[in-house]
Parts: sequence; structure tokens; C-alpha cells
Amino acid sequence: MEPEMREKQAANMLFPGDLKLQKILPLIHSMKKESRNELSIRILFLRNYTTEPIIPFLEYLCYKNGITPLITTGTYNGIFQDIFAEEILNRNIDYDLIIVSQILDHLNDELCTQYISLTEIERKKKVDSILLNCNNIIKELVQRSKGTILFHNFSSPTFPFFGICDNSLPCLQCNTIRKLNSDLIQIVNSHSGVYIFDIEKLQSTIGSLSMFDSRMYYLYKNPYSQTALAWIASEYLKFILTLKGKTKKCLILDCDNTLWGGIIGEDGLANIEIGEEYPGIKYLDFQKSILNLYNKGIMLAIASKNNEEDVIEVFERHPGMALKKEHFLVMKINWNDKVTNIKEIASELNIGLESIVFIDDNIHEISQVTYQIPEVVTLLAGDILEGTFFRDLLFISGLFDTLTYSHEDRERNKMYASDIMRDKSRTSITNLDEYLNSLEMEINIKNVDELIIPRASQLTQKTNQFNLTTKRYSESEIRYFMNSSDIIIRTMSVSDKFGSQGIVGLYILKIIEKIGIIDTFLLSCRVIGRAIEDVLLWDCIETARLNGCTKVRGTYIPTKKNSQVSDFYLRHSFHDSERNDNANIENERRFEFDLKNIYPNYPGFFKKVVRC
Repeated sequence: MEPEMREKQAANMLFPGDLKLQKILPLIHSMKKESRNELSIRILFLRNYTTEPIIPFLEYLCYKNGITPLITTGTYNGIFQDIFAEEILNRNIDYDLIIVSQILDHLNDELCTQYISLTEIERKKKVDSILLNCNNIIKELVQRSKGTILFHNFSSPTFPFFGICDNSLPCLQCNTIRKLNSDLIQIVNSHSGVYIFDIEKLQSTIGSLSMFDSRMYYLYKNPYSQTALAWIASEYLKFILTLKGKTKKCLILDCDNTLWGGIIGEDGLANIEIGEEYPGIKYLDFQKSILNLYNKGIMLAIASKNNEEDVIEVFERHPGMALKKEHFLVMKINWNDKVTNIKEIASELNIGLESIVFIDDNIHEISQVTYQIPEVVTLLAGDILEGTFFRDLLFISGLFDTLTYSHEDRERNKMYASDIMRDKSRTSITNLDEYLNSLEMEINIKNVDELIIPRASQLTQKTNQFNLTTKRYSESEIRYFMNSSDIIIRTMSVSDKFGSQGIVGLYILKIIEKIGIIDTFLLSCRVIGRAIEDVLLWDCIETARLNGCTKVRGTYIPTKKNSQVSDFYLRHSFHDSERNDNANIENERRFEFDLKNIYPNYPGFFKKVVRC
């Protein structure tokens, strides 16, 4: 593989161990000076050991992915002091992510170094004390911060003191720590907006001997090797990309030597490599990984230089295929260049190019796509991806990771398939109003409740095109809004004769001195163009009126992706408002509607609109 392509893939977290401190340190300074990133993330480390060595790796990966990291490190071994210290954790600093990183040695040295000398009762007391400590930390952080909390669990000893018999009894060292981690998961899961950072799983992934460096621990009180630090930073980045709405929605795949081995047009159906025996099993396992993404709600598409009938025959007739034709929303099988096909797929699916990952075995195709449409993440399915790396390619990258999994995720591909049916129906009707009336759309708008919180958070994190302010909120922040007396957060679900599209819209209305401030107003790109936004804004106006407001104010904050809504408020009876002197967002525009005036009703082609 060419060095620059290898570096690009490493930046996409495929090979975190390739990141070397001496290589990235000179780059970070220039990245900071040259950064024009729209996104930033404020991170707080609370720790009981020296976490500073991980910061360069995390900064490098954040900058490479278009995010400016603003990192605060708490006091060494002073987590509770920092929680209560005004200069570290206070309401004036809204941390997006709080990472609580502890090593067991510094919580209870005896469990790690004197385990054999302890009685079973003593061990239990020490474990219970650790769990109580962790629970108290989480409770205080949840009360004092709206940010997402990432809580480390604990690694297992590389060489347990009972040696080869350590797994023989449940009370021995490794099982004690496994039980500790299992109980910690229950504590974390009892709090919204708190997630486990599974250091034990990472230890098993890269291996204990690669994970730890005794010299680092003795010299700097950090137990991790440079390899481990790069992997940990890469795992942190997966959470950061999710929080900042930078995970991907669509996977576009080449066929020959990607989904199967060989070239269908030359080798024929009987001779391509796909099935239960090597080398075909490598491709079969890769397809199964893709199928898991499909079931998770990721859109699939094909961009292949081939004769269409040859490729379709593989999907329909080859017994070794895990993927079938129906799993793909769009297939571009022709002799056009991949750039053209990818752009057409994005257009047909109504998604941004930044939402796409493209996989091909041909480095020249990859290079062309990378050069001409850099928004698309490209991954090379080549000779370095033998065996496990090839099977787990998409999961190592974390490009499709999410913090939630909702009903909408499970049904998303069905929803997109119904979108295609809608588009086909649209082509048979020339009048737009007639088409919209034919859809028999039904809309339900309601306040957010506990069941909707994950989807509401997901919408703020993923929606880019029809998003007036592009503010990203975690589940804990959504819950905070939901429980606030002066903040109203409502979601919209839509269905029509083709099926349900789930929750596709949301707004957050803050009421300040009888002024309704629209903090967030967004709509999924899947339903743009059907006047659904008119109903959502109408509901927002009515909600403000019912809550005693005299005016409603909305803000448009421009990004590279939301230009289509730049005049949204002007098109909906708002007028320009003077910019607040304290506003510090470049190009921010403000609009206002006086509730003395009558706000226009939504269009009449909706079959039913229900406000709950």
C-alpha cells in the first residue's frame, strides 16, 4: 500500500497502533495554527494516574477528523476534589465529554499486589468500596454536568498471582475483576448519558503485552504503552465522532475483489471466490459484517464497473452470497467513473457526501474518489486486509458507531425503501400538490419523554442539511431540557400510505421573559420537500403562544451543509432581527415573529395532524 494511503487509513482508526508519538508531535502544532474547523469538543479528564501522555494522540486524531479539541486535565489522583472545585467543574463550562479514567492499582493496591493474602470477605469489602466510590463519582457528575460521561472499567492482570489455576474458582483474581466490571456496567446503565469505556476489552483486543509498559508506569505513573495510548485515543475518538454527528449513514461497495474474490466478467459465476472454504470465506465473513451494518440501519449501495446482468446474477444465483439484491437501496453497475456514481447515489438517497464510506480494492479508484470528493471516507480492501482485518474492517474503523440504537434504526432501511417507492410515485404525478395530497400523510407531534430521548439525541447529532443551528446534544442534555420548566422539546413522527417514517423532526424552544427562543429546529433529510417543516414550525409557534410568549425568535447558524435553510424563517413570515451585541458566532442571523400577528396555517394536503 502506498504510504499516504496507509496514513489516511490510520487516521480513520483502522490501524491505531501505527500512530507514533515522534511522528505526530511536529504535526499537531501546525494543525492547531491552521485549523479552521467548524466543530470543537470540550473534554475534561478526571483521573487517578497520569493521563497527559494520551493527549497528543487524541489531539492529532481530532484535528485529522475536523474537530478542534479543547482538553482540560484534572488533578492527579484528585477526582472528588475536582468535582467540587469551582475552577474545574462548574456550570459556566459545558464540557461535551467527561472522561473518568482510573486504574485499579491506585484505587486499591491490595487487590492488585496482595490478593493472595486477603480473605474472601476482605476482597468483597474492597470491591464493594470501589463500586461505591464509582457510583458516587457518577452521581455527582450527572448532577453537576450536562456532558456525556465516559467511565473506564478496569483491566485484568496480565499474570494473575494464582497462575494457571486462577480461573478455577470464581473468587480468584481475574474473575473478581470481571465481576467488578460487570457490576460497574449495571451502575453505569442506571444513569442516562453515562457510558462504559471498556479498557478490559481493548486489553484483550491488542494483548496485554502490547498494552502495558512498566517503564512508563514507574517513571510517569501511566501504565500504558505508546501502542495502547494510540488505541485508547482512537476509541475515545469513536465517542467524539458520534457526539459531534460525524458518523456515517451509507456504505458504498465495489464488487470484484471486494464483495467476492475474482472478476465476475472474466471468471464467471462458478469461479468467483465466495463461500465457506478459503479464500471465499474471507469475503463471506466480510459480507456478514456488512449485513450486520444493514440490520443496524446503515444504507447500502453498489458502485461497480461491470456489466449489470453479471453482477445481478451473482446476487440472485450464487449460493455463497450472504448479501442479496434487496439489501441494496441503489445499484450503480455501469462503466462510469466511481466519482460520478457516488454523487448520483448520494443524490438519489438525498444524503450528503460526508455521510458516505466507499470501499474498493483498486487503489487508483480510491485515490480518484479521495481527490475529487474528499468528503467521502475511502477504505482500501487490499492485500493488507487478509483474515480478521478484512472481516472486521468496518468495525475497527468505528465509522458507523452510535451511542444509541432505536426503533428508527431497526426500520431505517425499510423506510428508505419506501422513500424510493415515493419517488417513483412522484414521477407519475406532474402536479406537486396533487402528489403530496396523494401521500395521505399523517403527522404526530409530542413532547419528548424517556422513550424518545435516545432518538431525539440522535437527531441532533446526525442531522446536517435541514438543521438551523446544528447544535449537538447528548441524551443527558436532552433529559435536562425535558425536565426544565422553561424549555420545551418536541418531536415529530410521520407516516403515509407507503409506511411509517418514524421520528423525523424536532425543535427545542426556550422561554425567556415571554420570548420563545428556538434553540434547535431540524428535520431529517429523508422528508425534505413535503412541507412537513411547515407543520413543525406551526406547532412551535402554537406552543410558544400557549405558553404566554409574545414573540418567537429563531437563529440560523450557517455551516457547509445547511445553506438550503438560510432563508427558512424569512419564507415563513419571520423578519430579520437585530443581532445581539454579545453574539460571538460569525455570520449568525436572527429572525423574529410577533405573536400579535396571525401565523399562517400549514398546507391542507395532510390527512391528519395530531398535537399531543
